[in-house]
Amino acid sequence: MSKAPSQPFLALVPFLAVCAMPLTASAQAVFHQAPGASESAPYSTAVVANGEIYLSGGLGMKPGESTLVEGGIGPQTTQILKNFEATLTSLGADMSDVIKCNVYLDDIGDYGAMNEAYTAAFPGNKPARTTVAVEALPREAAVEIACIALAPDQ
Repeated sequence: MSKAPSQPFLALVPFLAVCAMPLTASAQAVFHQAPGASESAPYSTAVVANGEIYLSGGLGMKPGESTLVEGGIGPQTTQILKNFEATLTSLGADMSDVIKCNVYLDDIGDYGAMNEAYTAAFPGNKPARTTVAVEALPREAAVEIACIALAPDQ
């Protein structure tokens, strides 16, 4: 029976060392701004690095617009995932490449309606997912979603 180290934080040292590794020359990050996205936004719509595509948290707005789609959480979820699909397509990937999503709900009571719209966007294999309720979202949105997808081989 192995004994836990007397200083448990030492067990994290190898993990932290890997996380702190810089990108190698063969794995440069590529920053992408989706068409219609605000050029003044303080973030990229997507970043491609180390064989993965990181999609920034999205709200249910049509590209180039600054208001949420009408109809609540179902249409907002659908719009977010349509926007992600367009971004992935522009990067040579598609929704089947999505491997992880984080979903933030303004009201956990909306879980069922969000889940129905979300499921329609992933008819095949479902990505791993975390769903949490939060106190508030930007623009009084009902939902925000961020995803990670596998990047196509270059």
